[in-house]
Amino acid sequence: MPNLYFLFGNDEFAITRRLKEFEADFTDPTSAGMNTARLDARSSSENDLNNAVNALPFLAKRRLVLLENISSKYNNPSARKKFLEFIGKTPETTRLVMYESVDPKEAEKHWLMKWAAKNSSLIQTRAFMLPRLKDMTGWIVNETKNQGGKIEPRAAEMLKDMVGVDTRQAGMEIAKLLAYAN
Repeated sequence: MPNLYFLFGNDEFAITRRLKEFEADFTDPTSAGMNTARLDARSSSENDLNNAVNALPFLAKRRLVLLENISSKYNNPSARKKFLEFIGKTPETTRLVMYESVDPKEAEKHWLMKWAAKNSSLIQTRAFMLPRLKDMTGWIVNETKNQGGKIEPRAAEMLKDMVGVDTRQAGMEIAKLLAYAN
């Protein structure tokens, strides 16, 4: 199982949900905070990243490092090369999850995707793209089931007309509807 992950796409709601799943892997909430680091590449130094990635876990089997906006910091070939060499040496005790918003048309050209294609044993990638408008009604029905409820297709269609393809807004509206109905 790889210890490097790259989550990308334009569906920030789905990416956020997946990040919460990574955090939920820590069964002991008392040590989870001590073994989780959240960094924004734009404002973190290389020393911050090195300390987060290479620190030993405290009373746990592994650490979780969440790193966002990598392309804004590693935006030239030499910086990217150095970064890729660094993450290639990530210890097994650290799960490094990198994530950022990527336009669907640019996803395959992304520099980290190209590296991942050559290093598939080290890194797992996953795309989170917004559904098309015509698919949003089905997304709403499925999300309602995920949140423990049920919605009529006509109501899902009305909600789609209100929120478009904004999955975050749709998810919040579904939660409000379920709270009201229950």
